[in-house]
Amino acid sequence: MKFKKRQDGRYEAKVTLGKDSTGKVLRKSIYANTIKELEQKIYELKKEKEEGNIVISSNMLISNYCNTWYDSYKSQKETNTKAMYKNVIDKHINPCLGNLRVEQLKKQHIQQMINSRFDKARTCQQIILTLRQIINEMKSDHIINSVDADNLTKNLTMPRYKAVEKRALTDRELLAVKKADFDIKQRAFINVLFYFGLRREEALALMRSDFDFKENMLTVSRALIFDKNNAEIKDTKSYAGNRCINIPLEVKSFFIDYLQKLDGLYLFTKSDGNLMTLSAYRRMWEQIQKKMNAAVITEAEMQMKVTPITLTAHYFRHNYCTLLYYSGLSVGKAVELMGHADYKMIMQIYKHLDDQKEHTNEKINNNIKMSC
Repeated sequence: MKFKKRQDGRYEAKVTLGKDSTGKVLRKSIYANTIKELEQKIYELKKEKEEGNIVISSNMLISNYCNTWYDSYKSQKETNTKAMYKNVIDKHINPCLGNLRVEQLKKQHIQQMINSRFDKARTCQQIILTLRQIINEMKSDHIINSVDADNLTKNLTMPRYKAVEKRALTDRELLAVKKADFDIKQRAFINVLFYFGLRREEALALMRSDFDFKENMLTVSRALIFDKNNAEIKDTKSYAGNRCINIPLEVKSFFIDYLQKLDGLYLFTKSDGNLMTLSAYRRMWEQIQKKMNAAVITEAEMQMKVTPITLTAHYFRHNYCTLLYYSGLSVGKAVELMGHADYKMIMQIYKHLDDQKEHTNEKINNNIKMSC
């Protein structure tokens, strides 16, 4: 490192601390009366840098920093992922915190934002997930110190979030699926979900060429992603998403017939033959739900205006995994057929079903005890 002797007799060195979120190089000048003293100060500064305790004053607004952070780190992510971050920044963080300078941000500001959205537990989770990443980058840019960065989102009062239950279809839901007066496209979509356990985006991207009735296999290799209302075709969710699934004999003839009647290449399109948009999908699913409810609703429920069946397409995926379990397939084979990148999700479902099948709690309470 070069040392410069100033006219006042002191020595000066400029230490590079890194770059800010805009790419600007950050440097700090150090002064000392001797080279030895200067070297000691440089050592101490570098140590502070490693510990994240150096802060360079910045007048940047939080809104400007968040927007730059998104453009730098999230704008190239998958469509749904970047949409989540963009939504959190534009609808929550910037409106509540955007006019503060970065150095003004306090834990109470974040807690107040969470409090104003306390009835939306999932949204609060996403806000904190995003904020922690942004604050961590502020720490890297040396505009906030490590202690403050760690404390800003620590021990916040958060609403309790209950994840959607991962379960199979109930007997009544299965009855509704069987009895519903679906048109042929609706029935085909439900059959894809039920017999192959595909994700919604995988089902919507299926083409007639994906079916090999000689080998009795369905190939899953792409997904239809919604960017706002528009649709685009991409590779499946992960490398593990590319897979071949056995076509059950019960549904083979249905799909042979369905593909023969199909005009275009894709199994599920809008009425004009173009790719399914988000609004078109929602209309189709609304009709599917309506017909399922009509198939099993009681007179009393009609009088009370109750809708007994409320499902998303993903319930059929968990139902498929449950059927794999009761078919006796191994966890490894289930992971392959479901198209997961790892065993974690399948293990959760299989473990839950193991406990149900074994009646674990009941057997432990009845048999593992000292009393007679």
